[in-house]
Amino acid sequence: MDLDINTLLEMKNKVEKDLADSGEFFYEDRPPKDEIRIKGKNDFVTEVDVKVQEYLKAKLLNILPHAQFIAEEKNNDDIDINKLTWILDPCDGTTNLVHGYKHSSISLGLAKDGKILLGMIYDPHTKELFWAIKEYGAFLGEKSIRVSNINNLKDALCAIGAGGFRINRTEETFDMIKGLFLNSQGIRRVGSAALEMCYVASGRTDAFLEEDLNIWDFAAGLLILKEAGAVIKDFHGNDLILKRKSGVICANPSLLRELEIYYY
Repeated sequence: MDLDINTLLEMKNKVEKDLADSGEFFYEDRPPKDEIRIKGKNDFVTEVDVKVQEYLKAKLLNILPHAQFIAEEKNNDDIDINKLTWILDPCDGTTNLVHGYKHSSISLGLAKDGKILLGMIYDPHTKELFWAIKEYGAFLGEKSIRVSNINNLKDALCAIGAGGFRINRTEETFDMIKGLFLNSQGIRRVGSAALEMCYVASGRTDAFLEEDLNIWDFAAGLLILKEAGAVIKDFHGNDLILKRKSGVICANPSLLRELEIYYY
């Protein structure tokens, strides 16, 4: 199949309904305790994660039967991410979901040759769909989105992630938070990296920083940010590419230069 812009637009329209339908699996309030499983410290899986993943896997592989499928709640060791691959996080922000804190999302990317061609992030609580197609643009619904033009850290609203994987680097994490708190207009922490990236892409926040993210956390957001005019780096100062695991620092080009102090 030739995955040109028109084909990807048709695909986006099909998948949009599937994302909305799978969003109906999300809880209205805290989930029952017997539907929560603990994978690790502050790392949960619920029936929502499982149901959304299985539902979307069937729909997506019906659209592209020969595509590979990476998802959070499965073993992905045999996947070659340079081949045509769906990349899914069925619930980014599961800890939020467990507490009835309504900031979770479904994050979906389609990759080929190490590049994201289609990125879609759906918030089942607000019904907002952020999406992008490579070399076509980034959108919230039908509205084109763009990063903010804030070019000074002192005027910026910054978002930060601090997932459970950073528990062994507590001092480093709080040093970063302290630096942003003292030098920016404010800091926020939503608890869903996918949504945080969308908020930067749409100008709701001006920068986002988080280490230790998995490919399903940032794949869709990477394209949405790029198409919205953001620059995205890892914590070594390299352009973020599609890989199994990475940190993310993103902002508009001018503001990002002020965040270079957080590189290793």
